Amino acid sequence: MAPELNSPKYYFFVWLGAALLVCGLAWQTFSQGINIRADMLALFPDVQQHPGSQAAVDSQAEALERLVVMAINFDRQLQFSNEELFNIANRIEDTLTNSGVASATPSLVSFAGLREHAYRLLSPSQRAAIPADPAAELEKARRALFGLAQVAEPIDLATDPLGLHAGYVAQFTPAGIQPLTSHVFLLEIEPTTLLVSLNTDAVAFDMQRSSVLLAAMDEIEANLTDFGARVRASGLPVFAAHGAESARGEISLFGTLSIVGVLAVLLATFRALRPMLSVFLLLGLAVGCAFVITHTVFAEVHLITLVFGVSLIGISVDYSFHYLCDMWRESGWRPASGLKSVMPGISLAMATSALAFLTFFFAPFPGLKQMAVFSASGLVIAWLSVMGLLPWLGPQAANAAPTRGLSAMDWWLVKWPLVRGPAGFALLALLVAGGLWGITRLAVNDHISMLQTAPDELLRDDAYVRSLSPEQRASQFYLVEAADEEKLMAVETSFISLLQSQGVEATGLSQVYPDAHQQQADHVLLEAAYFAAAPGESS
Repeated sequence: MAPELNSPKYYFFVWLGAALLVCGLAWQTFSQGINIRADMLALFPDVQQHPGSQAAVDSQAEALERLVVMAINFDRQLQFSNEELFNIANRIEDTLTNSGVASATPSLVSFAGLREHAYRLLSPSQRAAIPADPAAELEKARRALFGLAQVAEPIDLATDPLGLHAGYVAQFTPAGIQPLTSHVFLLEIEPTTLLVSLNTDAVAFDMQRSSVLLAAMDEIEANLTDFGARVRASGLPVFAAHGAESARGEISLFGTLSIVGVLAVLLATFRALRPMLSVFLLLGLAVGCAFVITHTVFAEVHLITLVFGVSLIGISVDYSFHYLCDMWRESGWRPASGLKSVMPGISLAMATSALAFLTFFFAPFPGLKQMAVFSASGLVIAWLSVMGLLPWLGPQAANAAPTRGLSAMDWWLVKWPLVRGPAGFALLALLVAGGLWGITRLAVNDHISMLQTAPDELLRDDAYVRSLSPEQRASQFYLVEAADEEKLMAVETSFISLLQSQGVEATGLSQVYPDAHQQQADHVLLEAAYFAAAPGESS
């Protein structure tokens, strides 16, 4: 015999079907990996622009999301030998490698991809020195090869025995910086300062890797405690990591306080553990299912969506309270009669709230769309859980009502209607006056930075590292297009010259990778100096 529409069995089977569907989505979500984002820009709509410009913007954004620069200051009283500096740099390098936060490609002064073209790329100083005295340049290469000094990129005898690549890269190395390892550089300032520049393997807002980055920084500082080292960092991954830690702390703090408060109210009201456990179980199911559904729809869940969504779903606790309080309606109360009594009210509450939240879905903001799906789906699951699970998990018969608490409420309800006439008008006027005064004190600040603030100490560290680091990513750029590579280089070279003539600092690909004519000229110069005749026979 099929269960009746208003019976607990009917809604239990409906809830069971929904639970199986969500379990399938949960298995798919966890098997593919959970993606929680924290960057505020992900909450706002994308701006459509030229495909080339969009690709350039995305490339710049990705570079910034991976870049981390650390400045390590040592005790002013300490003086280090070259060997000690290299040992410290290698210890830092090992920490970065073992933690897995640094990618193989360094971010500062990295031109490893040009090594194989060393015989076609010469710096202006090399271009002038080699024809003048080929033997001197050859002797310089011998000293670099057999000398005792350690270099970040040693000479490769197979592809670049003359060490031309190191000389070519030197023109792009900022003044006052000496490379120690692929990620660690020595600044020629006092006190002794090391600059660590790296690209993280994970993007800045990868929540699962943020704690790893902070742990690696703490480990570096702990390993250098004997030298009085202080580590300061800059970069979006650092801000995102601190933001994630702060968010976790706030969620834990306020979540704990909320849970403790609700627990106190439930224990004081129902004087039993079963209603309390039932309420929290249903609320947890609603939040968990909402997370799985939102992650399935958007392939990610933003941290702001999670925080606000949980708060919005929290109103569904009223559905459980209405059902549990209904057991005081009559002495012969049973779950079936309680479900029949509260179903119209909580169904209307769920429908109106869910529809209200779903209106956010039509806004052009990805963040609001996520909140709409998260909140609406959570409310539906909470309502369905009350209808299908609470009659089985909650009380099975009426309990004694907390007469003391209800008597206090009865007294208030009885006394409140007495506040009429002049007294009621005066109270209403006072409330209106207070509201109007509060409105006049309001100030609107719609700046996006208000959505994500950083500690003052972190901002000071960021400013300090930026003042030392030559790694300054340009936020403005020009997109140059041409029919082929040769024309592109020619157009870019002319354009950069024009900008520089007007006092604008500009860099481009053509400054690092010269055109084919210059490369051929450099190749001919090297062939004449070192391969066509012996160095001693050259003039």
